[in-house]
Amino acid sequence: MSRILEIKLTPGERKQINGLIDWAVNEFQYEDENSFYSSVRSISYDLPKRLKLIFHEFKHLENYNAIIVRNNLAEEILETPQDYREFHHVNFYKSDVLQALYAGLVGDVFSFRFQRDGHMYNSIIPLKKFEKIKKHSSGSKYDFDFHTEDAFHQFRPDYLSLYCHRNDEKVPTTISCIETANLNSKYASLLFEPLYFIEGNAQHEVSADFYTKQPILFGDIRSPYIKVNLNALNISNYQKNTQDALKYLISMLKQNSTDVMLETGDCIFIDNLRTVHRRRKFIPIYGSNARWLTRVIVTNDLRKSVDYRVSSQSKIIELTPILKHL
Repeated sequence: MSRILEIKLTPGERKQINGLIDWAVNEFQYEDENSFYSSVRSISYDLPKRLKLIFHEFKHLENYNAIIVRNNLAEEILETPQDYREFHHVNFYKSDVLQALYAGLVGDVFSFRFQRDGHMYNSIIPLKKFEKIKKHSSGSKYDFDFHTEDAFHQFRPDYLSLYCHRNDEKVPTTISCIETANLNSKYASLLFEPLYFIEGNAQHEVSADFYTKQPILFGDIRSPYIKVNLNALNISNYQKNTQDALKYLISMLKQNSTDVMLETGDCIFIDNLRTVHRRRKFIPIYGSNARWLTRVIVTNDLRKSVDYRVSSQSKIIELTPILKHL
């Protein structure tokens, strides 16, 4: 079963965090997302000591699949945008500062150029034009099945963060994991083999030839990491033994799943190497009261992708390596 830690802020902690956010809003000058995040990250270690300890253990001990900080910034009530806000002008909310502060305790926020043109803060909202697309986070008529965030990519994030602005539709975020104590060694061995095409979703603007066969499980076999996208997995394309391994994996993920109901002001961090997540189909409330999450992705080691970024200061990973000359 997935392990989730819920953190309820004390009045003193909430006051300290809100004061830090207000200070950042008033003191820092932001030209773009990169300068915004870099400035805010520099004061992450001024967060309450208890939170810093929890995030430190989450990162280094891998003791939870996800942690949720409840009831942040309940007073910041915003209307749900009618389209992806990153496609227009960039406005920073207090909740963006909050996510950057928390993210700074586990790594660096980054983005991919092929996903929403490299914007760090992505709105997850239901959009009617995407409602019937099965592999889309803004769809609603179909389940958005279990997946690792950006599973196919070599620089997939270590953590996924979602800040909940509104969830009047009461749509749970479901997370799951591999239960190592009951892991079947026969199927595990197959899942460690590079036999599986791990593809992206509709919002990943990459060509089909970008995808190569990879293992689904990797790392320490006693406590494996996982990369999978059930939305783009066609079991019938595989031989019987690998089909059986995939069916076993899907069964385990269903068995170990846990629903998390995010409400206004909640911020969740999911260990993206040890945990998968999904969203069930739902009836959306389109318009200013629609479900709205803000997504950011976080890496433990931004330097490993330096060949795919235009400079060491950039947080955007390009699709192909960048040729740099003296």
